[in-house]
Amino acid sequence: MIEFISIGSIVIDDIVDAGGRSNMGVLGGGGSHAAAGMRVWSENVALASVIGQGFPAQAWDSLQTMADTRGIVRRKVSQPRAWQLFEADGTRHEVFRTDFDTFRQIPIRPDEYPAELAPACGVYLQTATAAEAIAWAERLRQLNPTTVLLWEPWEIIYTPENLAGFAEAAAWFDVVSPNTTEVSWMLRETDSVKQAEMLLAHGVRCVALRMGAAGSLVGRRGDLRTIPAVNVPVVDETGAGNSYCGGFLVGYVRSGGEALTAGRYGAVSATFALAQLGLARLRPDARSVAEQRLAELSQQA
Repeated sequence: MIEFISIGSIVIDDIVDAGGRSNMGVLGGGGSHAAAGMRVWSENVALASVIGQGFPAQAWDSLQTMADTRGIVRRKVSQPRAWQLFEADGTRHEVFRTDFDTFRQIPIRPDEYPAELAPACGVYLQTATAAEAIAWAERLRQLNPTTVLLWEPWEIIYTPENLAGFAEAAAWFDVVSPNTTEVSWMLRETDSVKQAEMLLAHGVRCVALRMGAAGSLVGRRGDLRTIPAVNVPVVDETGAGNSYCGGFLVGYVRSGGEALTAGRYGAVSATFALAQLGLARLRPDARSVAEQRLAELSQQA
């Protein structure tokens, strides 16, 4: 039975690092990376998304190796492709190579979601609008009221005028995981602790605030904890935040809703994304490596 499901984008990335080195045609997308983060801890992972025309056969093989692909829909549109441009401070700029309006029209719709995936324990959701998040949450709760839902909003949501809609959508989810830089645009606040407190005051039940190399800030009102990042050699930062979300969801479900434990799972999942180019490809010993990193992280408390 499928335990965890990722609903999000599948993108072909053209990556340019801070030193100007480029890597073209890399399998990516938030949905793919979140599924990879789940896969660190579970073999029963599914991916629900859309791929377009010209999707590389090798990339499809990689997806099938990583996850159940029954939820992937093929559309007669251009395959989403984007530049991922990194600055020396870790800031990422995403520049779409396919028409953005077309890109926005192709995410999988709630009515296309396979009902046979309903028994899943946890679902990661990536959306570009609060309205889409609510529509998905309604559908997922209808199929299975006990499923744990984690929402990672797209960066285009984070504007001051979207705060009310963001708060309305957040109330539907067990966990919301923004990036500290992106959420600062909406909240007009750069201090991470104040950001987390503001999000919780606006109806977020459990926050998993991602802070890059500074780790993450997780928890509920009156109980925020800092999770340090796990130190590994960084090859590619693309998708590390999405992988964190996938790992966080697994940890949250398996711990019965403990944000601290979930944050540690997420931090470990992110290491596998950081340590290689593109989508994390797990070696046979990945689980034991993950367990060792989790134990070391727990001892730092």
